[in-house]
Amino acid sequence: MPGQSKHLASCFAATAMLACAAQAETVADAGAADLSVQINLIGLSALNVSPLAPVAIIDATAPAIDSDAVADVGLGDALISVDADAIANVAEYAPTPGAAGAQSEVSGLNISAAGPIGPPLLTITADAIRSRAIVSGRCAPTVLAGATGLFDDYVFVDGFDGDGLAPGYPGDGDDDGQTGFTNLVISIAGINVPIPVDPPPNTTVDLGALGIVGATLVLNEQTTGGDGVTSVTNTVTALRLTLGVTGVASANVVIARSESALGCM
Repeated sequence: MPGQSKHLASCFAATAMLACAAQAETVADAGAADLSVQINLIGLSALNVSPLAPVAIIDATAPAIDSDAVADVGLGDALISVDADAIANVAEYAPTPGAAGAQSEVSGLNISAAGPIGPPLLTITADAIRSRAIVSGRCAPTVLAGATGLFDDYVFVDGFDGDGLAPGYPGDGDDDGQTGFTNLVISIAGINVPIPVDPPPNTTVDLGALGIVGATLVLNEQTTGGDGVTSVTNTVTALRLTLGVTGVASANVVIARSESALGCM
């Protein structure tokens, strides 16, 4: 590229051919999904809900934002229903200061599935459930041919402060992401599930101890990846529930999933 050639020429001239660095380009991805609900009351009813207002930013190198929202959600029938007052998702990339993030929020949620007999198989209600995933940082300069390391401090100055790419952002106070639950109530087969206050990352609720078999509940599920130098990823899911009763019912519920990533080119 002509602009890059001029930069390289001036860089080499300024450092007397000893060392030269070019800033790597940062590429961002971010996305959010509100509800993914699959419930099957075998032989009676089934409901399959995909995210209603998903947003995504893919391979962004310039400032970008994507947002979507829906209100008054009402899906299903008398046996299985999913209702929500409002859903709002947003994904954003800001090259300065260098951060990508996404957030999903579901308000006034009510998920209900009747049991074949007796109490409901599943109920999930909440005033609000939210997740947020942010990554930030800058790509390290690429040292070109001829560099000796003698003038690294001079060439790099503060162009790369050594922090690299990481989940969260400076001063965030929650480096790996964030979830929020307001008045979350879960009942499975008539058994109320205790919900911890401000669950730490990857909290698995022991449903077996409550006598609920074939079910898994994870709150504030967080997954990070990348090497911190050329890439970083961050995925936060507020709630994930799976339930299976052979020959009777199955359920897979994911609420408020956010993900973000930065990479260097």
